Amino acid sequence: LGPAGAILYRSSEFLRNELPDLDASPQFKAAALRLYGILAWLPAHLAALGYALAGSFEDAVSDVRSYYNTCGAQFFQMNSDVLVCAGLGALRGVDEEAGIGRLRSALTLVQRTLIIWMVIYGLITLFGLAW
Repeated sequence: LGPAGAILYRSSEFLRNELPDLDASPQFKAAALRLYGILAWLPAHLAALGYALAGSFEDAVSDVRSYYNTCGAQFFQMNSDVLVCAGLGALRGVDEEAGIGRLRSALTLVQRTLIIWMVIYGLITLFGLAW
């Protein structure tokens, strides 16, 4: 959505963070949360896909699929949960206990995901498909 989409996303995120302090109707608060969830859905799922590509793909997809089967929330309410499930599934192949080693593995997963998306966007740009 370009610059207007970036402003809309940041505005909805700011509004979501300020909701507890606002003296607004429950309908307005629900609408603000729904707007943020809808706008955050695509980036969250693209990041989850990147985690799956950078880590254990089968485990990440399996965890996300099992989460969707057991979750009763609306699609726009579970973006962070999808990221957690995909990230934990992608890290399942790492044989480290909780602690600094596990955090390093998570950081490496995020770095590999960033590299994957940079390469994909670079290829799209090279072939002239970027907007």
